[in-house]
Amino acid sequence: MATSMRKCFIQHGAKETSLLAAEPAMNPIVFARFPASSKLQTSRPKTLLFYGHYDVVDAKYDPLEETGRWQTEPFEAASMNGYLYGRGMTDNKGPVTAAMFAVFELSKAEALHCNVVFLIEGEEESGSLGFAKTIHAHHDIIRPVNYILLANSYWLDDEIPCLTYGMRGVIHATVTITSSLPDRHSGVEGKASVHEPLKDLTVLLSRLIGPNATDIRIPNFYDSVPTELTPHEHARYQAISSALLPLQPGHSAETHDQASHTASLIQRWTRPNLTIHSIKVPESKNRAVTIPSVAEAALSIRTVPGQRADKIATALEKFLAQAFEQSKSDNRLEVRVQSKADAWLGDPANVLFQALERAVRKAWNREERRGGVGGRTLNVGGVSSDSAGQQSKHHRHTHQRKTSHVKENTDKSNQVLPFNQQQTQQQQQQQILYIREGGSIPAISILEKEFKAPAAMFPCGQASDNAHLDNERMRIENLYVAKEVFGEVLGEL
Repeated sequence: MATSMRKCFIQHGAKETSLLAAEPAMNPIVFARFPASSKLQTSRPKTLLFYGHYDVVDAKYDPLEETGRWQTEPFEAASMNGYLYGRGMTDNKGPVTAAMFAVFELSKAEALHCNVVFLIEGEEESGSLGFAKTIHAHHDIIRPVNYILLANSYWLDDEIPCLTYGMRGVIHATVTITSSLPDRHSGVEGKASVHEPLKDLTVLLSRLIGPNATDIRIPNFYDSVPTELTPHEHARYQAISSALLPLQPGHSAETHDQASHTASLIQRWTRPNLTIHSIKVPESKNRAVTIPSVAEAALSIRTVPGQRADKIATALEKFLAQAFEQSKSDNRLEVRVQSKADAWLGDPANVLFQALERAVRKAWNREERRGGVGGRTLNVGGVSSDSAGQQSKHHRHTHQRKTSHVKENTDKSNQVLPFNQQQTQQQQQQQILYIREGGSIPAISILEKEFKAPAAMFPCGQASDNAHLDNERMRIENLYVAKEVFGEVLGEL
């Protein structure tokens, strides 16, 4: 995949390309550079770095199984009812393809106003292992960077475009307790005076999350977590709820409590959380009587801006070691931190976000878009836009911008947009939500720190795109709008 992508960049005029290796067993990062068009160049044109990833999560498909959940072969793009289906379509190959073709077209037309650097990695779904090390090792090849743009997230629903300005960080770890003894029979050898790995693990995890299972007991864990949101940000969450709830099926004041919805967003996006994902023991013929010799738990901690992932990871290891020592167990504890990434909080008022906002408003307000779904300028996964356009033509013309029916919030104390108070009335016709997310993308904070440049996230897909799930898809209309938005932003910068 990386080699094919690099060839595509070369064929479309990239001046520099390379496969940046992390480690021999890891997928490389595809690097490509497109210079600003010579006739448009200033003395020092700005450089935008676009980050994406070509790796995907697995997908199982058996056409002979009547109960199969995939409607199509997941690793072949298929067009149905105005959508392209396939693994990685929305996460992240569709948005990456839209960005690539936006740059290809501007470069060919000698209308690229800034330098563009692509970094497309192959280990994002594995926690971006080796990414920071590789980027640092190739810093001089990639630099300079003035802006960082990602398109690796989704709208909150299927109607209202979003711009993402914050994500939580993450620490992934496994906790393993092992006995020096083999598996034993609980009736023959089980006794209260002997520590068992699974019981030790259960007690240790309970120490970590406390009796109510909602507090993280690591000392000083919450010291750098803001206790309250600013009035402006709290108003932003209220406005998000007021925009989304009326679009929910069966909406009424009784069925959808705006205060509860707002509180849920705040918890998911701005507060840390610890999740125990699984507890494993060795396979046994008779689990009802076996004392397993080893027990392992997989957990993650979602961090928020102000918390440093490396410090939290070290504190986690220290806390578990001390708590286990206090148990006086003769079993062995091992804590392994597989990956860690800091949270990210961008500035919605910066130049890149404002350019994105104007481009998104312009693209989604336009009734007749140049190129259109039936155009021939975008080819995704071998599916021609001709055939895709035929299937989506009716959908495109009957999609009457449902977002236009969402009432704009006129209460300025509760208004999400605009950040720029000088926007015209026409621009305000299309509502855009500035959002944070509870998930994590390690590359954002890594790239910001490495190149000391601001980042912005442009979600291209809809909430129903089924990223990581069966029948992953992306609406063809969103693909073309994404390409147009990228082109507008690159033209403005």
